[in-house]
Amino acid sequence: VYKQKNVIVRNNLYERIYVTLDNPESSHMAQIISNVILATIIISSVSFVLSTLPSCHVNPGNCTAMKHVEFCCLLLFIIEYVLRVTTCWAVRSELFDKALLLELVTSFDAIKLESPLRRLVRFVLLPSNLIDVAAILPGIISRISSSEGGAFVILRLVRLTRILRAFKSPALAEAVKVITKTMQQSTQALYILAFNLMLGIVIFGSLMYMAEGGPELNAFGIGGTWNPDTQVYDRIVGRNWDSELQDWIYDKQKSPFQSIPHACWWAMVTASTVGYGDMFPTTPVGKLVGVATMLFSLVILALPVGVIGGTFGTVWDECDLEKKIQDQQTRCDLEFVTTETSRLDPSVL
Repeated sequence: VYKQKNVIVRNNLYERIYVTLDNPESSHMAQIISNVILATIIISSVSFVLSTLPSCHVNPGNCTAMKHVEFCCLLLFIIEYVLRVTTCWAVRSELFDKALLLELVTSFDAIKLESPLRRLVRFVLLPSNLIDVAAILPGIISRISSSEGGAFVILRLVRLTRILRAFKSPALAEAVKVITKTMQQSTQALYILAFNLMLGIVIFGSLMYMAEGGPELNAFGIGGTWNPDTQVYDRIVGRNWDSELQDWIYDKQKSPFQSIPHACWWAMVTASTVGYGDMFPTTPVGKLVGVATMLFSLVILALPVGVIGGTFGTVWDECDLEKKIQDQQTRCDLEFVTTETSRLDPSVL
């Protein structure tokens, strides 16, 4: 193509508007707009969270300012989305991909661009743009309709999806890219972690059930006993000395480990080092199982986390090196263009 005619690429007005709104690195104005949108997302999210305070329900007049802030943020989101929708059909995405543009110019085939309708459909169906729609529609519906109900509450909660738009910021996008690449390269370590963790949860959940729930080990003085009155398994929670009988009296209560699935919930909470405290062992054997579960989780979680941490450091260094190479290439390109321009027309410089 470049041998047959002079190739001149000019961005039209629609493309300039779209790129300014969609690519924060395209110009200084685009960076300013990106920062304004990011600040608006943060303000809108904080306003939505604060609007759920009890004082706003008792006296709605206390949250009038939040409603005004929410309306202003919604208006800005609508304007930004409408501008991108009304300009996306004219954007030739091939011009902003250096490799594709070079291939189009140097190939022997005729240049074929997407139709405006296909560009519009592709824009609307992008996941990031669907998130934008999900964040805007609930606000518009709430302004049109004042009805309440389960579906309307769900729509209000969907507005929190606008927080995801923050990842379109260049600073956050780079961090997300690094984390995503780290997870992709650490897939094998994650598989090993998940398999060993699930295996340990089933094993120690079963042991805890037999230690303080089921009657399987009653012959050894271990486990719970079936209470026909309450139709549950009881376990020993303590003992008291009876001076009349001159013997220990064991206190029994309902065991939280009524089945292996119940005990697996305890094992999962313990292995993840969360420890809600809603279920805990009371017998010596149960406590021994609890200690074994804790030690198991420390070992199993530590090994893959170390691998993932090392991969994260490697990916971060690779991204820094790639960024430096891109900056150096950009400077070389600018120097080359300046030199060639001065050779063709020195009066330009």
